[in-house]
Amino acid sequence: MKKYVLSLVSVLLVLTSYGQQVSLIYSTDLGKNCFIRVNPGKIYDNKFDVDFQVNWVSNEMQPVKDLNSVVCFEAKKIWISEKAFVTLASDEKVISFNSTKKITFNVSEEFLGDTIELKFPFVYAPSVAVASSTADQVEFSFKRPRTYKSFLALAPGEIKDKTAPTLTLLSPEGVNDGSKPIVEVPFVTVKVQASDFYGIKSVMVNNSLANMIDDSIYEVEVPLKVGYENKVVTIVTDNTGFTAQKEFAIECRKAYTSPQYMAAVGAAIVEGAAEKTKFLADVDTGIPMNLTKNEMRYALIIGNEDYTSHQSGLETEMNVEFAIRDAETFKEYAKNVLAIPEANIIFLKDAKVLDMKRGLTKFYGIIKLTKGQGEFFVYYAGHGFPDEITKEPYLMPVDVSGSDLEFAIKLSDFYKKLCETPSKRITVFLDACFSGGGREMGLLAARGVKIKPKENQASGNLIVFSASSGEQSSLPYKDKQHGIFTYYLLQKMKETQGNITYEQLAEYLNSTVSIRSLLVNNKEQSPQVNISKDIVGGAWKNWKLIGE
Repeated sequence: MKKYVLSLVSVLLVLTSYGQQVSLIYSTDLGKNCFIRVNPGKIYDNKFDVDFQVNWVSNEMQPVKDLNSVVCFEAKKIWISEKAFVTLASDEKVISFNSTKKITFNVSEEFLGDTIELKFPFVYAPSVAVASSTADQVEFSFKRPRTYKSFLALAPGEIKDKTAPTLTLLSPEGVNDGSKPIVEVPFVTVKVQASDFYGIKSVMVNNSLANMIDDSIYEVEVPLKVGYENKVVTIVTDNTGFTAQKEFAIECRKAYTSPQYMAAVGAAIVEGAAEKTKFLADVDTGIPMNLTKNEMRYALIIGNEDYTSHQSGLETEMNVEFAIRDAETFKEYAKNVLAIPEANIIFLKDAKVLDMKRGLTKFYGIIKLTKGQGEFFVYYAGHGFPDEITKEPYLMPVDVSGSDLEFAIKLSDFYKKLCETPSKRITVFLDACFSGGGREMGLLAARGVKIKPKENQASGNLIVFSASSGEQSSLPYKDKQHGIFTYYLLQKMKETQGNITYEQLAEYLNSTVSIRSLLVNNKEQSPQVNISKDIVGGAWKNWKLIGE
């Protein structure tokens, strides 16, 4: 059959939430005329359908009966704007229809966009039998209208997570491949790699919560029963509730009680191994999830807990108990309640001076680059410290002592740099005190000294929620294994899912923490709010954690 080379007219669809049907008139130079209707459907189960209907007509646009002719197109020639995320569900090479046809597309759960564009290269063939032969295909030379669009919305949350997280057992070595290790100590360190596009909610090993030690790497120490083969079960849960599970067996032999072992590691390790399982407070679980991320939100989160390992002459009590746990849990709330993409979070724990300054410099740079459109959150749990002469408060890296404040982060400079360039708003949460006290013993506690720090006035679109006032300490809530300020901050974020005004949050923290601190710690602790002088009137009161 003669091959006709005519101008190809493509069809463009833009899918939105309403499947608006569009009709087109197509003609070939052979006199074959038809109406083609294209009707995209709604998203369902991470899929969508496109329905086609063709009606054959005469040159006078009157219906004619034609049981042979087909409209067709090659599947591989469908142009898809989001080719990495949208695929044709069937394996048909050539799609043809004489009357009606439905085709289905799959949408990857990783697709974050709101529109998908497709182009269908329609051609004519005299019958379905020859539709796959390019020699028998005839391109349409006439089309009205020349272009059209059909809209169908991908609403937030329409694309669902349908895949379990990935889980790989990294240690003990070989267990991921089925090996059964044998040890002579009553505990084992389990390290796993866990990841999921929607984020990891928890990694539990024998009901103990593993800590994230690096990107997608989690670790926990698990006690073993001596003289038995122990089963170790790891369960990874992603942020939408899907789980992955792996288990292995490990034999713990009795030789660990030998004098050589006891001399090497100490009886305290043996006696205390079972106590190393991690406690979960109510705020650590069941965190509400906002799957629609705000790409213009960013966070800097710092948890400085271990000061004694980085400085000589400090007692263990001078560490900031639970600071890393506070920061890690706040990070989960930042992702899931504040809707901050994980890639937009700078997370530091036990940060040394260079680590802190690099993190701050990066954060300041992001504020500048967003040109007033970004919204920023800072969370800090750790020691603060006052200059004994100027009373100026400082944030303390773990390797900086009170005698080396030139290397610490001056709070007034920190506020100034945050507001050096415009931003939509900046919210700071400080679970630290600046009197020299602390959750157990402050950096000045050995001298029995407390100093009332100088108050720094914020500027720009900055508001600061501080854990304590004046000479007060920022205290722990040992039953919950969090700082008491952070615990009630997280509790309110969980209860309201972030739908709370700053004024309501400030009133809640001040009243609740003040009362609970007296009941729990027998000490006063009154949170306060530092409001920028540049925020006109009471505008800040109606700001919400979840945004506009």
